[in-house]
Amino acid sequence: MKGTWFLLLLVGLAGCSDNSLSGGTLPEEQPEDFNFRLAYGVSPQTFNEINTIDGTFTKDLVTAGTETTSFLWAEEELAFFYQQFKQLNILDLPRQSNKASSPCSQPFHSYELYLIADEEEYTLSWDSSCSNKALEEWEGFMHKVHDDIIYPSEAYQSLPEAVGGYD
Repeated sequence: MKGTWFLLLLVGLAGCSDNSLSGGTLPEEQPEDFNFRLAYGVSPQTFNEINTIDGTFTKDLVTAGTETTSFLWAEEELAFFYQQFKQLNILDLPRQSNKASSPCSQPFHSYELYLIADEEEYTLSWDSSCSNKALEEWEGFMHKVHDDIIYPSEAYQSLPEAVGGYD
């Protein structure tokens, strides 16, 4: 009897929504509560981090650790992020990262995303070790974010230079 109840409990839990898994879609319109924290980089010990929840950016200084600065994200920037997250189907990206269309390589970027949208919370992670169209589009988006938003900002310019490099 205990085994039957345990099995029913497992089946019931399996039917519950788990937003820590990939899949689903974001609402058509950007919700008022849209925010995210995206940690990314080459090294698992140090990461860059875009954090619209706390209004910060963390720079990976390679062998010198990390440095965090206040970063006020403009409404237009948040709208840009949301539009790109929708267009790139961010909630499906972890599943897409498992579909390689080219050989895998090292080093590669790792990503950890915590996202809030329409009172839903999502926790996703993926890497770019194996390339495909979805990941190439994501990497292009990240280059645009750095070139157009992060690097030109006074907040980023005030951060120290990285020390060392990655192999």
